[in-house]
Amino acid sequence: MMFKQRLALFLYQSVTKLLRPLAYVFLVYRLKKGKEDSSRINERRGTTAIARPKGKLLWFHAASVGEFMSLMPLLERLEAHDVNILVTTGTLTSANIAAQRLPKTAIHQFIPLDIPVFVKRFLGHWKPDLAIFTESEIWPNLISYTAKNAIPIGIVNGRMSARSYNRWQKMPSLISALLTKIDFCLTQTQSDADRFSRFGTKRTLNVGNLKFDCNPLPYDQLDLKCFAAATQGRHVWLAASTHEGEETIIIDAYQQIKQRYPHVLCVIVPRHPERGRHILKTMLAHGLNVKLRSKAELPCPETDIFIADTMGELGLFYRACPIAFIGISLVSPGGGHNPIEAAQLGATVLYG
Repeated sequence: MMFKQRLALFLYQSVTKLLRPLAYVFLVYRLKKGKEDSSRINERRGTTAIARPKGKLLWFHAASVGEFMSLMPLLERLEAHDVNILVTTGTLTSANIAAQRLPKTAIHQFIPLDIPVFVKRFLGHWKPDLAIFTESEIWPNLISYTAKNAIPIGIVNGRMSARSYNRWQKMPSLISALLTKIDFCLTQTQSDADRFSRFGTKRTLNVGNLKFDCNPLPYDQLDLKCFAAATQGRHVWLAASTHEGEETIIIDAYQQIKQRYPHVLCVIVPRHPERGRHILKTMLAHGLNVKLRSKAELPCPETDIFIADTMGELGLFYRACPIAFIGISLVSPGGGHNPIEAAQLGATVLYG
C-alpha cells in the first residue's frame, strides 16, 4: 500500500479509537430518540449472546431496508445450500423487516459502530468466511480489519453516484486504501463500475441492479379486500416511505388535489413507522380527518389522510393505490427511495 494510503487509514483509525468514549454517548442519544433496540444495544458494540454456528459462514451487510431487500433474491437462493448466513443492518426498520423476510436459518445482527475495538470484537466472534457489502457501504475500519483477518471481501449491487465520487475525490488516499482491499465488485451500472475502478477496485463488473430480481412485496389478501371496500368509489394516492419534513408538503398537495377531486384519500406510509403519532398530530393541526393503521382503523368516507404506521405492508398499499409518490425525494437532492417495488405492482410512480 502506498504511503499516503497507509497514512490516511492510520489517521482514520487513530481518530475513531479516540472517539470510543463518545460512542457510548451517541448510542444513549439514539436510544432516547427511539433509533436503537435497548435489548440489542450490545450488538452495536460488537458483542452478542448468539453463538457462531459451525461450518462456513457468509456475512452480508446492508445499510437499511432498500439495501436489505436487494439482497433477498441472493439470500433465498443460498438458503438451499449448506451454508450459514449472517446479515447485518444498521436501522430498526431494517431489523424488523429482516425478522419477517430472512430465511429461518439466517442470523440477523446490528452492525457495530465503526470503532476499532467494536469491529474487532464482531469479527473475532463471527469469523466469517466471506464478507459481502451492498451498494455504497464503505466503512474504513470494517473493511480494513476484515481484510486484515484474511476474509475475502466483495461488493454486490455496487453504487457510486457522481456526487459520491466527487466527494471521495477530496480524500482519494483513504478511499483507495479501502477499495484496493475489495476482491470483487459487482455494480448496478457501467458508470458505477468505472468510478469504483478509478479508485483501485479489482475485478469490477457491471451486472445490473439486483432490485429488478426481487419478488413483488407480499401482502394479505383479506386486508386488501377490506381496504378496497372501505375506499370504494374514491380516488386514492399513496405517499410511500416519507421522511420528516415531507408530510407538510404532502398536506399542501392534498389540499390542492381535493379542490378538483373532493373525495380524494391520501395514504401515508412513513419510512419509520414510529413517526406515525407525530404525523397524526401534524395532520390534526391542519384540521384534517385522520385514521391510523396501527390502531386497526380503516378509512371512512370523511377520512382525508390514512397513516399506515405499520411494518411490512407496503405491498398492500402499492396494490391498493394506483399512484405512488416515493419519499425522501422532497428533502434529499439525491432522489427518492426504490421505485422498482411500486412499478412491479403497476403503480404510477412520482418523485418530488
